[in-house]
Amino acid sequence: MQQILAWNWPPEVDIQKESIRRYTGQAFTTVQGHVCHVIGGCDWEASVGFRYDIIFDDDAGEAADVVAMAMQDGKFRIDLFHCKFSGEDKPGARVDDLYAVCGQAARSVRWIGNPPKLLDHLVRRRRKRLRDRGQDRLIRGTEQLLKRFARSVPDSKVQFRVFAVQPGLSKARVGTGQNVVDVLAAVGAYLHDAVELDFNIICSP
Repeated sequence: MQQILAWNWPPEVDIQKESIRRYTGQAFTTVQGHVCHVIGGCDWEASVGFRYDIIFDDDAGEAADVVAMAMQDGKFRIDLFHCKFSGEDKPGARVDDLYAVCGQAARSVRWIGNPPKLLDHLVRRRRKRLRDRGQDRLIRGTEQLLKRFARSVPDSKVQFRVFAVQPGLSKARVGTGQNVVDVLAAVGAYLHDAVELDFNIICSP
């Protein structure tokens, strides 16, 4: 019900900085920025077997920090990446690093049953950011493509995946942290029981 994926985080990425928008000029040195960089690259595409058509920076008040979508072989894929900064500069097994990001992942269930609502949310969020700040939330793709996906979703088979991203967690030390295993297992069980989804955790080695 849960899969732990260990990423090697480059030294230029500050795992104590989260948002791609908060640190102007340093976007891809943050946790969220590095996620966008990785999932938009060839290695990730090779590992999952498809290329994202849309990569969307949803950020605070969001469905997920990063929403990535693809249409492949008649299936509509939506991946929700929830990102959180590390409480310390070195990975470990601190349960406090997990509460927020695991809570965000659990709240993903509100979108699983209503993909058109999610896509409408993304269009509205993009327009508001453009109007208020002149910034585009679309890292890859266009609003026209979002709208086309929204029209086709009811007739498509939708496959969701949920990822919690916490570079402050060390995969090698998961079993050593007090309550860490329990928190991960609880979220994994909830997502599986509520919407039959596996729980994916992206962390450090």
